[in-house]
Amino acid sequence: MTLNKKLQAELDSRKVPLVPADLDEIRKLAGHDLPEDYRAFMLRFGPVSFSGHGTEFRYEYRDADGMDAEEWNSLAELYHPDAMRRMVRQLHGFYLGDVLDSMLMIGAVPNGDPIFMGFGDRAGIWLPIGHDDDGVWNPETGGRLVKIADSLTAFLQQLS
Repeated sequence: MTLNKKLQAELDSRKVPLVPADLDEIRKLAGHDLPEDYRAFMLRFGPVSFSGHGTEFRYEYRDADGMDAEEWNSLAELYHPDAMRRMVRQLHGFYLGDVLDSMLMIGAVPNGDPIFMGFGDRAGIWLPIGHDDDGVWNPETGGRLVKIADSLTAFLQQLS
């Protein structure tokens, strides 16, 4: 996996790799086999929290009016399995509908919105957009998921 030098240095300086048993737990949470690039990243670096610089990414989508739009965000964290379990318990059935059937929350952006890794027809890395007036993302009130990369590797490679 090739990453920008700044990100690579930050990851190398504070890595706490997971062990295969941790990845087995994540696989059980997901209910799907984990992509090889995700497994390799977690076995090499483990879960990480970022300071914000060097982790920005751009994504494109169609807004609610059907217009092309683009935004920037940044990666704040890639979760440890314990955090994933907490998030699944907190959110399952709350407002995500069937999202958790084919996706796993693997991290978050600075405002706390999750980053999802999808499986099967939803393979890739996804971000929720379209929060309602109360700041809640809900697919029943116009919230939707935007695919920001085809894989974890592709997502990490676009961080600037």
